[in-house]
Amino acid sequence: MTDEQKAVNAKERGVALEEALYARGISESAVIGAKSELTGYPVKSLEGNLIPSEDMHDIPEESARYYKMIPLGKHEGYLDVGMLLPDDLTAQEALKFISSRANLPTRIFLVTPTDFGHVMEQYQSLSGEVHTAVGEFERESEDVDDRADDHVH
Repeated sequence: MTDEQKAVNAKERGVALEEALYARGISESAVIGAKSELTGYPVKSLEGNLIPSEDMHDIPEESARYYKMIPLGKHEGYLDVGMLLPDDLTAQEALKFISSRANLPTRIFLVTPTDFGHVMEQYQSLSGEVHTAVGEFERESEDVDDRADDHVH
């Protein structure tokens, strides 16, 4: 079976070509490098760096997860976006909406599944921090209410 037949076979089984390559032991950097050459999109490696929390708000977590895109920050008057599937037409449409909402043009970069996963974890910790802050606010509000009730009696 030729490599081309294997690729077609993987696609027919519903397995992403990249997943088939990873399963064969091909590194993420080799796969993303080849994908960049084929698509023309540049690669952006996060190298373990976190996305600033204010930039995380540019793409809601649900959109990031569904469209496989993550915010990379604002640079040189652009909203930089990392994508796993930059040629996905529905993701492109969502990106147009996000771009108009941010009032910035976008630049698309390829990111590895590992970097994508790290940013998704960042969303989880960010929502955890918000949940904790809301809980603390509610407890403080109850304490204030209790003290106000004590002064009334």
